[in-house]
Amino acid sequence: MLKVRKKTFLDSVNQAILRMTDAGIPLSWDRYEEQLPLCGFTQNGLNCSACLQGPCRISPFQDKPDHGICGADGRQIVLHNLVEKVRRGALDHINVCLDAAGEDGIREKVLNSQSTADLVSRLPESVTQQLKAKGLLPSSLLVDAVTARDPFFVDPGMLDDTLKSILRLGICSIVSSMALCQINGEGAQPGDAAPPSTSFLVNILVDGAIPGGFLQNLKKATHEQKDVRLVGTAGNGCLHIPGSRSVSSGSPELAVAAGLVDFVIQSDLDGYPSLFGMCDQLRIPRLTVSLSGPWPDVADILAKAREHTKLRIKPHDGECGVLTEARPADIGKVVHDAVQSGTARGVVLLIGGTNVRQTYFERTAKIMKGLLSNDVVLLVAAEAAGAVALFDGLEEAAGSGIKKVMQGRARPWFSVGSLYESARALEVFGPLAGANGFSEAPAAAAFLEIPTFAYLSSAFGWLAMGLTTQIGAPLPIWGNGELTKWMTDEAESRWGARLLASPKLATPEEQVQQIMDQLSGKG
Repeated sequence: MLKVRKKTFLDSVNQAILRMTDAGIPLSWDRYEEQLPLCGFTQNGLNCSACLQGPCRISPFQDKPDHGICGADGRQIVLHNLVEKVRRGALDHINVCLDAAGEDGIREKVLNSQSTADLVSRLPESVTQQLKAKGLLPSSLLVDAVTARDPFFVDPGMLDDTLKSILRLGICSIVSSMALCQINGEGAQPGDAAPPSTSFLVNILVDGAIPGGFLQNLKKATHEQKDVRLVGTAGNGCLHIPGSRSVSSGSPELAVAAGLVDFVIQSDLDGYPSLFGMCDQLRIPRLTVSLSGPWPDVADILAKAREHTKLRIKPHDGECGVLTEARPADIGKVVHDAVQSGTARGVVLLIGGTNVRQTYFERTAKIMKGLLSNDVVLLVAAEAAGAVALFDGLEEAAGSGIKKVMQGRARPWFSVGSLYESARALEVFGPLAGANGFSEAPAAAAFLEIPTFAYLSSAFGWLAMGLTTQIGAPLPIWGNGELTKWMTDEAESRWGARLLASPKLATPEEQVQQIMDQLSGKG
C-alpha cells in the first residue's frame, strides 16, 4: 500500500490493516492501487458495453470518436449507464427483501401489485399524491424494475421520460425497504446497548443476502447460545435480521482482518469475493449458502466457530461498534414537535457506506459533528450505523437543542439499521410532510462514501420523495452536460427536490453548509 496513505481515520481499523500488510494478505486498498490510474472515460460515464459490437468510448474533448458504433453520442451513453446502475441498485433492494421473506407465499406477496399498493398507502397522503402527479408510483416492484426504459438512448428529446424511469426505480428501492421493515417488525430501540466485541464472544459473520429461512435458523441458534453473536457489515444486506449486530470496520474484509470473526457464511449471489482467499489464509472456517439449498447444519457451524475462538487473535480494544435498530414510530411526533418549536432545525437521514477512494468514515464523522452542532436530528443508516460508536466527540458536538430532543439518551442520534432498512426513517419524516409532501419539510438525505449501486438507487428514491438529497461520492455522469445541468440546477424545478452533487467533492464543512442552507428555508 504505497500510494494510498490514509485508509481510515479509525485507529483501531488501521491496526487491523497493518496486521494484514505484515502478514502479506492483500486488502481492498492494494487492489485499488493496482487499478491506478483509473480510467477517465469510465469516471465520466463515457464508455459503453451495452452490446457486443463494442465496447465503445467517447472522447470528452470533442475529438473522434464522438459516437458509439450504434450511433449513440456521449450524452446518450452517460445517461444509459446511469439508468442501468440505478436499475441494478433497485433489483438489489428487491432481492434482499425477497431473501428475507423466505417462504414462497410471502415472497409472492412482496412482488404483487396489491402489496405494492398497500405499502405505498402507508406513506403520508400528500407524498402519495405528489408521486402520483409526477407519474412515479410503482405498480409492482419487480415489474417496474425490470421494465424501466431509457428512451433517451434512442431519442435525445425524451430526457424527462428517462429521468422519470430513474426516479421510479428509486421509489422501488424505498418501497422494497418498506416491505423489508414490515417483514422484520419494529426491531430493538436504539437505547438498547449491544455487548462490545470481546475475546469470549463467538462471532459468526454473515456476508450477502442469505435465504430467509436459513437466517431464521441461525438467529434462533444465536439467541439460545448466550456467548454467540451474529454480526455483519451494515451495508451489504445481511442485517435484515432483527437483533443482529454490526461490526464497524466498513467491509466484511476488514471485519475478518480485525480478528473479529470465527466463522464466515457467504451468499453465492453477492458475497464479498476477497473473503474466499482471506478465510483460507487465516484458517477461518467458512461456507457458501445457495438460495436453492440444501441448507447447512447450524449446530455444525456453531461447533466449528467455537473451535476457532481458541485460535483467534485476540481483538484489540474498541474495534467494534454496535448497531441498534429503529425506535418505534412515536419518535416521529417528538422530532416534529422539536422542529415546530425551534428546538431542532431539521432532520437528516445520513447513509454512510465506505468507498476505498475516500478515507473510511472521516467525511461521515465530520458531517455528523457539523450537523449535530447545528441542532439537526440525525438518523443514521448503513455502515455508519455500526461505526458511530467509534466516533469520538459526537456527544460533545451536539447542540443544546439536540440534547433536549434525545431526552438524556447517551448518543445524540437515532439508528435505523442497514441501507436496506433505511425506509424506517419515514416514521420520523412522516409527521413533517405538508400539503406538498416533503418538498417544504426541513428534512434531507445525505449519502456519503457510497460504494454500491444500491446506495445510488436509494438516493434517487429519496429525491423522488421530495427530499433534498446530497451525494458525497464521485458519480460517472459528468460527460453529459445536459444531465449535469439537471443534476445540479434543475432537479428542484422539475421534480420538487434539490440534488446536491458535484464532479469535485465538496469538503465536509461545505457539505454541512449546503444542507443547512436547504433546511433553513423550510419548515
